[in-house]
Amino acid sequence: MKILLLLFLIINHTDALAFQISTKQIKLQEKLTIGNEKGNLIFEVHSIGHLQDGSLIISDKLDYKLKKINKFGKIVLQVGKRGKNPGEFTQGPSQIDVYKNIVAVAEFSSRRVHIFSDNLEYKSSFYAPDIVFRLKFDRDGNIWLGVVSYYRKNQNLVKVNRKGTVLKSIKLKNSRNVKEIGNEIWNFFDFAINPTNGDIIVAYNFRNKIEIRDSAGNFKSEFTIPGIPESRKKIISTGGLFGKKIEVPEDLVFSSLWVNGEGYIFILIGDVASSPKRDVFVLNDKGEIITSFKLPQQSSWISFDQDGYLYTIENQRTIVKKYKMIYHGR
Repeated sequence: MKILLLLFLIINHTDALAFQISTKQIKLQEKLTIGNEKGNLIFEVHSIGHLQDGSLIISDKLDYKLKKINKFGKIVLQVGKRGKNPGEFTQGPSQIDVYKNIVAVAEFSSRRVHIFSDNLEYKSSFYAPDIVFRLKFDRDGNIWLGVVSYYRKNQNLVKVNRKGTVLKSIKLKNSRNVKEIGNEIWNFFDFAINPTNGDIIVAYNFRNKIEIRDSAGNFKSEFTIPGIPESRKKIISTGGLFGKKIEVPEDLVFSSLWVNGEGYIFILIGDVASSPKRDVFVLNDKGEIITSFKLPQQSSWISFDQDGYLYTIENQRTIVKKYKMIYHGR
């Protein structure tokens, strides 16, 4: 399907993504590379949190640390180590998000969630109802968790306060019932909170399906992206004497998701893209494609800071890059 490329112009004197429809192309200009210098190394970054002053908090799973990076790309503070004590990580830090001066951190493949200050001072921990694979603050400072539904069967999205008290549990509309261990992979998803209205945007990692819910978690709409193929499937054994054959996806469909300050949805396409993990589609909340562009390198993550700079995680999670989006014909 031929995609109409409609692009945007910046309409103010900052680098913020204040968009106006344009027929010009988006180009990326690299501004910063983080993690490739001695004394400034990253070993396996899983996610990025953006602070109001332009600095970053990253989760370095392999190093068992949270690292604060200033706007010049230098690591200025790092905390954490392997352990079970307060402020330590048994599995390594994975998903993080920032709300004002609060940082929430989910451990990798764990129910454990930690709360830190933006200066990486440990505050508290709690256990989520299930294993957490995604984490986002809403506009009120509560935390939405994407969870693997082992204990609370088929409850995929859980809202908690910062003490871990469950406020709401949701089974997503397109969630599949998990009958066999291994089948839960079909329900993995990324999600983002729309800052303009609080809507929750869910993109399934292994299916061409996007689901939109309001700020309370109620279903609003769903859509697919035209031209994006579904994942191939393969049969595997669950192992053991009485192991069963199950069908699992072979390809990542949607790799990463972000919603910018104007409510536009940015989706990084995974293995099924013509340029895997480089093609980015920009959509409105009706699922209409506004434009698309290509990252210079394969990435596992995309996000934007408050000034509209694009951040990616590249080079097998060892590099963070910052890009300025340039609108040709501006």
